[in-house]
Amino acid sequence: MLKLLQFEMSHFCEKARWTLDYKRIAYEKDTLLPGFHVPRVKRLTGQQSVPVLETPDEGYVFGSDRIAAYAERIGSGPALYPANDALRREALALEERFEAVGHHARRAMFGPLFEDRDFARRCMVGSAQGRQRSFYEKTFFATGRVITMVYALKPDRIAASTQATVEALDFVEQHLAGRDYLVGDRFTIADLTAASLLIPVSFPKAAQVPLPDDRPAPVEQWLARFADHPTVAWTHAMFERHRMLDVGRAE
Repeated sequence: MLKLLQFEMSHFCEKARWTLDYKRIAYEKDTLLPGFHVPRVKRLTGQQSVPVLETPDEGYVFGSDRIAAYAERIGSGPALYPANDALRREALALEERFEAVGHHARRAMFGPLFEDRDFARRCMVGSAQGRQRSFYEKTFFATGRVITMVYALKPDRIAASTQATVEALDFVEQHLAGRDYLVGDRFTIADLTAASLLIPVSFPKAAQVPLPDDRPAPVEQWLARFADHPTVAWTHAMFERHRMLDVGRAE
């Protein structure tokens, strides 16, 4: 059984989960808490980020793009990478583009999220239980400060990332030009990546990224800002059409 080291509230981890489910690959989730994950992940992989996939043949595969490529190689589900060389290059270029956008979208959303530290804590702790949850909640004041430093949650950086996110939304709208998919006429890694890594402005119901309903005003205002953007509607459509919530379930 493969094991995915992950955060619950991570659009990069959701991309990894989606690719594994879409390719009908069984795996076990090993959910970590942001900040507390560093010693373990660094010991296993030499780096500090999740998602990380523990595999029997390639050791630890880290990064949502590498996990997606691995899933494509071993999975039995529909192909995510076009067979046509030109379309494949286009899909890979868009995947790379939105991997970068994902970092901006996260910082931009974390700005309003961390205006209410209690709400941020509940988002980060997710479904964790027992001693791990209790200790995390008690120490979140310090952990939250580390998170704000790691992700550079400063007004100028947040503003720049917000602008980059808006530009990404506009790019998708213009690139689609009325079509359903970004590359060719079918769902590819480009669509999966863009929809996943724009979760911070959309939070589709089918996305397995928790965001409590009792959202503080800054978070509600953030989501309302983008609610009517055509690309947000498109991300919801991608999740509704193509997100397989259970391994092996047909679309």
